[in-house]
Amino acid sequence: MNSNQSTRRQMLGLGVASVGALALTHAAKAQDATSANKMMAPSPSEAELLGAALLVEQVSAAYYAQVLGAQNARSYLAPNVVTAVTQMAQTKSAHVTAIGGALGNAMGGSPTFKFPQPAFVSAIGMPWLGFTLEEIAIGAHLSALDMITTRSLRPVVAGIIGANSAHAALLRNLCGTQFSPRYFEAKLTPAQVEMYISAYRA
Repeated sequence: MNSNQSTRRQMLGLGVASVGALALTHAAKAQDATSANKMMAPSPSEAELLGAALLVEQVSAAYYAQVLGAQNARSYLAPNVVTAVTQMAQTKSAHVTAIGGALGNAMGGSPTFKFPQPAFVSAIGMPWLGFTLEEIAIGAHLSALDMITTRSLRPVVAGIIGANSAHAALLRNLCGTQFSPRYFEAKLTPAQVEMYISAYRA
């Protein structure tokens, strides 16, 4: 890997953290608006969409946390990749907090997840599974953004889509794929999200 590639990846990783912080800022404003005006609370259909969005952020947060745990036990990732994964893990935690706050913590506790072992021993397997999870997350959030009518929630979802797109681009690059396999990510319904994520439930 040359120095230009390394610098590009580090910059992408830093961009992920900044976009995630922006999403959390929007979330805090949304929570303030919701507290001030109960009319801003999500409708039942919006709650279902946000529940799917929360699930995909939870599974990604769990994945990056487990990757970092595996890295501590057996170093298999380059230092710049570890830095990027650390930043992505922090961003995902911010997303979980943001969406959970919008839902008023109505979704209960965090589920537990399991992932294929190659992701924790292979420098290629790790970003490939991460990219897959980010694609699912983007699809869930695209559906939410398309259907949510509560104005205070839309910038939260839009900011998270931006962060997840940055994650996907970085992980795809780490896999050695320079271009996206598709022009546009597909929107996913809550039922489709559950179907895809069920493979990773513990």
